[in-house]
Amino acid sequence: MAKAETKEYLACLAFAYFIRNNNYKNNPQHKEEWINLFRDFRVGNIKKEYGEYLEYNFDYSKLKAKYNFYDGLGNPHLSAVHNQMVSLFDSGFIDNSKQYKVYTQDSSFVQTVKDKCLERLHKIFSESFSSKSKAKDLTPADFYIVDSSKINDIKKDFNQSIVNPKSDTTILLNYKKDKTKTYEYMLLEYFKKKELIPVSHKMPEDRDPMTSAKIGGNIRNIGKGIDKKNIDPYSQLVVLLGSKSPREVEKIIDSVIDIKYDKWDIRESISSSTWKLIFDFNYKKIDSNFDDSRFSLEPLPSGGSGSFNGKFYIQKGGTKMTPWVAGMAPRSLEPFLKSYSGYNNIMMLLSKKRINVFDDIIFDEILKQKRNRTEANKELTSIKKLKEYQNCTRVLSDRKFHTFNELKSKMEPFFNKMQYPDGFEKFQKEMIRKIRTEGGFRTNADSIKSERLSEHYISLQMSYFLFVGGQSFRQFLKKSIFFTIFGAITKRGINKISGGMTNIITKKFNNKKMYKDVEVSLTSAPHIILL
Repeated sequence: MAKAETKEYLACLAFAYFIRNNNYKNNPQHKEEWINLFRDFRVGNIKKEYGEYLEYNFDYSKLKAKYNFYDGLGNPHLSAVHNQMVSLFDSGFIDNSKQYKVYTQDSSFVQTVKDKCLERLHKIFSESFSSKSKAKDLTPADFYIVDSSKINDIKKDFNQSIVNPKSDTTILLNYKKDKTKTYEYMLLEYFKKKELIPVSHKMPEDRDPMTSAKIGGNIRNIGKGIDKKNIDPYSQLVVLLGSKSPREVEKIIDSVIDIKYDKWDIRESISSSTWKLIFDFNYKKIDSNFDDSRFSLEPLPSGGSGSFNGKFYIQKGGTKMTPWVAGMAPRSLEPFLKSYSGYNNIMMLLSKKRINVFDDIIFDEILKQKRNRTEANKELTSIKKLKEYQNCTRVLSDRKFHTFNELKSKMEPFFNKMQYPDGFEKFQKEMIRKIRTEGGFRTNADSIKSERLSEHYISLQMSYFLFVGGQSFRQFLKKSIFFTIFGAITKRGINKISGGMTNIITKKFNNKKMYKDVEVSLTSAPHIILL
């Protein structure tokens, strides 16, 4: 179960404030009055005023601990979240005639419609996910706006159709035979009636940022009459591609997505190493009503895990950026990368470099002792027969991206046995030098702090994959990898390009009575993206 962050609690209280005080267009003091709630924040008073719009166990104390103030303007989040609510209520997604309550991820309601449902579906469709993926990866929703008069009906529907069926086959057959009982269909229907609205919330850092509220996810059947400025262009792109031939899909993606290799940036400091690759989405080529967008994809190496995340530029030509969108681990990306026809060749080159560097380090250490190249070569030949050496080369030759712990568990025992205590560190530094040099970047690996060395190494593995693939890889990256990675990271769509548009989450099952090897799919349900 995901835990609600304090900023999500703030957004929920802001929603309650707007429901109770819906005169924001006519009251020039509306924002000031909202901020003043936190000037000597009194839990009892706030609960009495806004409790009817919030879950019964809403944790007001979290807000008091972080946002209570006496002097000044208070935390910038107070102003930013007010701006977000203006965007949300201006969008037309909220029906003021409904009896709305808002629920965080800590509520029993969300445990039913999100946690329990997605855990069940994640288990059923487990073959489509990496071992590191989690059920929460299936939706970006941080909190839910709900018509309180429909709460029991909503919980009943999701429990009966997703949570409680004894057989997985029952659920799978619904995806083939009765779509009305599938997770995304039920969410869609409640969403269209404005009775259940999942919200993906990202908090701006500035007091007066540009904010937006847009529909994301599978919006193919969302209906007419929605202002295009309130439709997530990427989700609209997914809809468009779903109706096109493979040749048209390739042409549209090539036109809309522009990888800015001229802005390719590997940044290195004593404490960290990372890279940034910028993508432009030229959405105006789809529809002049859409705004073009710029997105920065970056690895976030931490403890050797090398997870990925990204930010949007608030304005395409500017420098200000949104908060991080979500994130995913490298292992989650490997299935996408492996679909590239040149994957094995690129990873073979990388594995050969690893082994060559490994052998060179051993040889140099031997040569220091023997001072004779012939004798050193004989010693190296003998060392290669050791089990510990073979354990290392087995890992290094794997055509995959390593985690730090994988390498450490094999290489440190070997170097300790050889009495080369700094061997593992030398290996990482030399690999960093080679990768950066091949990419045309300078480096001073010796200046890197030992405790941060693994982060440099893990980050640069992906760097190598990105720049060594050449023009053919860049086209593949545009068509197949980035399209999928972007949709997965932002949770705006779970699709891939393979000839045409296909769903990435599928399962084949055998039902002897009616179906045999029936393929079904799970798609990203509609939600509000609040930036």
